[in-house]
Amino acid sequence: MTNDETPPTLVPTSGVRFEDQVRVIRAYVVLSNNGTEPVHLKEVKGITRLARSQISGLNSYMVQLGLLEHVSRGHYKPTSAAVNLCSSAPGEEDFSQVTEVLEKSALFSLVQQYLRVHGGGSSSGLIEYIMEKAGTGETYRVQSAVEWLIRAGLVERDKE
Repeated sequence: MTNDETPPTLVPTSGVRFEDQVRVIRAYVVLSNNGTEPVHLKEVKGITRLARSQISGLNSYMVQLGLLEHVSRGHYKPTSAAVNLCSSAPGEEDFSQVTEVLEKSALFSLVQQYLRVHGGGSSSGLIEYIMEKAGTGETYRVQSAVEWLIRAGLVERDKE
């Protein structure tokens, strides 16, 4: 990464639960006519009732995950993986549809680095590592990010 590049957004914006993230992706899929037309974040705000700042911050994160494509200022389209994820009814998403794109994400690369050094074990060390790399003290944001990897079958949930 050069000095001109922005570091990847490793965790979702504050105050956005995992379920809300899925709802935002679903809104982009629906409003874009299954990924065929760009959608302005104001339209997503209107249908999801999340704050514009939350959606704006979430968009950068979703681009990093490979679920959204930035088209132009304020306009995004869901990727084919996001469209496939949302092809079933709300609450019945098949997260294996996004495994391939999540494997290419900066978040998954970071998780792989950690696991190559530390192996398995508790997720608390992994959560702390991602918190440090993401520059956040909010554990729930990292847990929400890791939830994508768990649901896609890329990381195992702790058995506690």
